[in-house]
Amino acid sequence: MDSIDLKILGVIVENARVPHKKLAKKLLVSREVFDYRIRKLEESNVILGYQARLNLRHNSYTQPYLVLLQTTTLQNEEQILRLIKKNEKTLYMERLGGVYNYLLSFFSNKPFELSQYIDFLDESFGESKLSLTVFIILEEIKDSQEALFNEELFSSTLRSFELIEVQFSLGTIDKKILQILLENGTKSSSRIANDVGLSAVAVRNRIKNLEKHGIIVGFRTLIDLFLLGFQLSNIFLKLNANSEGIKKKLRSFIYTHAEIIYAAKLGGEFDYLFSVANRSNKELGEFLTLLSTTFPSLKGLHILPVFETLLHQYKF
Repeated sequence: MDSIDLKILGVIVENARVPHKKLAKKLLVSREVFDYRIRKLEESNVILGYQARLNLRHNSYTQPYLVLLQTTTLQNEEQILRLIKKNEKTLYMERLGGVYNYLLSFFSNKPFELSQYIDFLDESFGESKLSLTVFIILEEIKDSQEALFNEELFSSTLRSFELIEVQFSLGTIDKKILQILLENGTKSSSRIANDVGLSAVAVRNRIKNLEKHGIIVGFRTLIDLFLLGFQLSNIFLKLNANSEGIKKKLRSFIYTHAEIIYAAKLGGEFDYLFSVANRSNKELGEFLTLLSTTFPSLKGLHILPVFETLLHQYKF
């Protein structure tokens, strides 16, 4: 892994469907070198796959949530994880260190589905569950890894929970195309056409239309940050003051610090969640010190190390 590999990851992490020829030109390397290095990154499992980034609020009623779970040691974890993965409302799951064992993200399209999903978790974990804390994701502020690999790159402002003012009705073929792109965001239009029974031109037009209406917000390269030497942490923040000035200052802080790869405003016990990637505990400590000194109004700070990403999905 050298500086060229890192630059390649930087340009492709949020641009998985952009032609390699165009990205190679941007980095001043040949197409052959670019393709060779991508293959090596795939073979070493640094690149885990490619996935369409969807706006989950294409349905105006869609509401995303976070759950922190504290459990006893699970004897049947594999079976429980299969159940959670099978549930179409589950978006994301991490194994954590600290007080809590798992972080989950899920969504509901109707108010009663929140209660149904909590009941589902209760049934799945059974007596192993010690506590469960739910947060509403009120707003995504940042969701980008670009600057992590090249700080000269401005972090993408694409988010997965933007409210669409004009609702767009997804047909059966659109849903099939989206599901294919979720499984392989780089699959060619001609290959998708064979799967859905359309021409390649028709598929390209449908993808462009889905992008135009804000359903597809981008194409992400899934990268194993652990293999690159990063350690991940979830930082939950509670602010003593939440004025417009503090909010503006906080957003500026988020966008000017590459190690913050995800940030969201929450409803619940804490006000914000930062997901940060650091190279060492020393780096994390320095970041936390900077955070505390920049925002002396911090009322609470809870840090949960991430041990493993267990699930990252979206189903139609």
